[in-house]
Amino acid sequence: METYRKFFNIDPDYFPAVNEDVIKKEPNLWKKYYPHETFVKLIKQMVSVLERKQKLNIWVEGAYGTGKSHAVLTLKHLLDASNEEVETYFKQFNLDQDLCNKLLAVKSQGRIVTVHRYGSSEIHSDNDLFLAMQESIENALSEAGITNAGPNALKEGIIEYLSDNENKQSFGVYVHGSYKELFAGDSVDDIVNCLREYTGQPLLSLMNKIFRVANEKNIKVFTLDSYKMVDWITEIIHANNLKALVFIWDEFTEYFSNNTHRLTGFQRILDFSQTEPFCFIPVTHRSEAGIDDADSDKPKILGRFIKPTCIIELPENMAFQLMGAAM
Repeated sequence: METYRKFFNIDPDYFPAVNEDVIKKEPNLWKKYYPHETFVKLIKQMVSVLERKQKLNIWVEGAYGTGKSHAVLTLKHLLDASNEEVETYFKQFNLDQDLCNKLLAVKSQGRIVTVHRYGSSEIHSDNDLFLAMQESIENALSEAGITNAGPNALKEGIIEYLSDNENKQSFGVYVHGSYKELFAGDSVDDIVNCLREYTGQPLLSLMNKIFRVANEKNIKVFTLDSYKMVDWITEIIHANNLKALVFIWDEFTEYFSNNTHRLTGFQRILDFSQTEPFCFIPVTHRSEAGIDDADSDKPKILGRFIKPTCIIELPENMAFQLMGAAM
C-alpha cells in the first residue's frame, strides 16, 4: 500500500516552536511563515501606526501554539528587510499588493529601528522595566550600526547618581583603579563637571567610557524614571532622524502578574506613542485579562492600543491552508 510519505516531503528545516534563537540560527526562516488572515491584520495595523493614522500601540495575543512568536519575528523582519525581500514574500504567498506598496512606502520615508525582547519574569518594578528597555534599545541601535544613543537625556541620570557621596566613592574605585587610564586620571568630580559642560562628540565619547565601565562591571544603577526614559527615546528618534522605533516584547504576560497595581511607568511609555513615532508591541497569552479589573488605570491603558486587539489564531481550516502552502 502506498503511503503519504511517498507523495509529500517533510521540510527538513521545520521547527515545532520558533523563537529568537531559532531565527538567529536560521535567518531566512521568517520567509516561510504562512501569512494567515490574523497575521495580515497585524501587518495592516503596523502600517497604519507607521503612517501615523493611528497614534497607538499594538497588542498581540494568542493561545499557546498559535505561532505568536513566529508572527512578531516575521513582522520585525519585514520592517528590517530590503524592498526586494518584502516584495518576494508578498508575491510568494499571493498577498495584497496594495498592502505591500503601503508597507514599502512607509519604509522609504525613513529608517525604522525594531527592538525585540523575550520574557518578562524578571520585571518587578518600573526600574526593572526601564533598565530592560534601555538595554534592548541600545542593543538594537548597535546592531543597526547607530552610534548616537541619545547621550543628552541619559547624562542627567548619571550626573544625579555620581553626585551622591556614596555613589561617588563607589565609582571612584574604578576611576582611580583599573580604569584610570581610560579617564586620563580624572576624578569623579571632574567627570561630573565634564558631563555638565560637554556637548556633541566629546559628551558621547565620555558617556561611552562610563557605560563601558558599567557594562564590564555589571553596574545597573544609571537608571531612568518614566519621563527621562521618554526623553531619551525621543532624543534617539530625533537625533537619528528615525521614521519610527518599534519595540516588540514577546512573552510579556508575566509582567502583569508581577506588577499588579504598579503600571504607572508602563502607562507613561504607552502614552508616548501619542506624540512620537514610537510603538510598543506586547505579546501575551491574553490582553484585558492580564490587567486587574480593580486597577483604575485599566481603561486608560487599554485605550492606548488599537482596537480590536490583534489575536493570532488558527481558524479550523488553517491546517489545510498550511498543507496547501507546503505542497
